[in-house]
Amino acid sequence: ALWVVHDNPRLRNQLISTGPKKMKCLVETKDPSKKNCVRIITGIVDYSGSVLGSGFDEEQINLISQGTECIRLCRVMGYHINYDEVEKRLSKDKSVQEFRLNEADSIFLTGEMASMSAKDFL
Repeated sequence: ALWVVHDNPRLRNQLISTGPKKMKCLVETKDPSKKNCVRIITGIVDYSGSVLGSGFDEEQINLISQGTECIRLCRVMGYHINYDEVEKRLSKDKSVQEFRLNEADSIFLTGEMASMSAKDFL
């Protein structure tokens, strides 16, 4: 699993983490080593609430400098996206650039098929 620690307790009740229609999550960050590239992580929200009781490594809880809430993601996949090479389009209102994320280009970051950790990917 991948934990995203935050400090907004109101978010806890806004995310669906149980039942048949769990929410998906996408995190994007600039690639620190390549120009015109980003790294994207996708996953399924399977917990939203207090860090305590979330399954977060208890030895690491004391190292958290900010935030007492977290979102836990499962089935986490990573993508390296090069703006110059990826298939893309503008949204209908032309305000967002959308990328096609091909599963064939993804890297498993959690579970038995994980080839690296999310930490190493980022």
